[in-house]
Amino acid sequence: MIIALVALVIGFACLWKGGDFLVDGSSKLAAKYNVPEFIIGLTLVAFGTSAPELIVNAIASFEGKIDLVYGNVLGSNIANLLLIFGVSGLIVQFKITDKHLFKNLWVSFIALVVFVGCLFLPLGSVASSSSFLGSLNLNFIKSCIMFAFFIFYMIYLLKTAPRYSEPSLTDGSVYSMVALFIGGLVGLLLGAKIVVFAITSLSHILGLSETFLSLFLLAIGTSLPELFASVISVKKGQINLAFGNIIGSNIFNILLVLPVSGMITILPFSSSLLIEVGIISCATLAIPLVLFLTKKTVIPRLFSLSYLVSYVVYIVVIACYR
Repeated sequence: MIIALVALVIGFACLWKGGDFLVDGSSKLAAKYNVPEFIIGLTLVAFGTSAPELIVNAIASFEGKIDLVYGNVLGSNIANLLLIFGVSGLIVQFKITDKHLFKNLWVSFIALVVFVGCLFLPLGSVASSSSFLGSLNLNFIKSCIMFAFFIFYMIYLLKTAPRYSEPSLTDGSVYSMVALFIGGLVGLLLGAKIVVFAITSLSHILGLSETFLSLFLLAIGTSLPELFASVISVKKGQINLAFGNIIGSNIFNILLVLPVSGMITILPFSSSLLIEVGIISCATLAIPLVLFLTKKTVIPRLFSLSYLVSYVVYIVVIACYR
């Protein structure tokens, strides 16, 4: 058990620093070419902070650990919304005024609808089960459909993004930024492999399900880059970057991380995880709803606190019943 815990700490450290380097390199590259802050958050930073989920899921898919695949993505999205949004919103109130950023909030919900729709599509091979819900899965064809939505989304995002005309003040050479990006990717690959081994070992030693460990422990670990990036961003007053990172990461997790996993192997879906899908949907829709009801552009700190409390309640519930 000691070996598994040490491996988990080392793996998370590699994921954290790898994600940190990846975010640093990619955001500096974007800034050097005058890309707006919220676009950096929605694309490069979101990709960088979602890279741990992507690499972990790719390795888990190759090893046939389906519980880790779904638990990591859904657990990370819940952590992004309830935990990271909650913590960031308590530090500094989110002010959502950019129409592009607001539109992407709806895109994150549409991504969930696409995911659920693909689960129910009777395409390709299905898991053998007498129950309709028991036959839900993501296979190669469905994953390609989801990935196509991701490509369309990226094209739309980049085509509609405004550009700054002022010259960039970013220091450093392009080579150093690329080196940071590559170094971060290597750290993520190493950390992901170690974390998958540690989570699997702990599940056997402690007698806990891989689903619970992935929804909680693995999700927290792979969400550390989002947490640090968002908290640091709001402390620096980069509110759009922080919010874009949270929403963008959720979109990437659903429309990129899951499809890549489904292209590697068929992913049977447990109907019990529809609860997590419902939580993500409600947490996503509640943000524009509170803005509509209050007729303001600022998210109240009380709302952010309710998200943080909801996350604690969620973890306690899954600890008892999963």
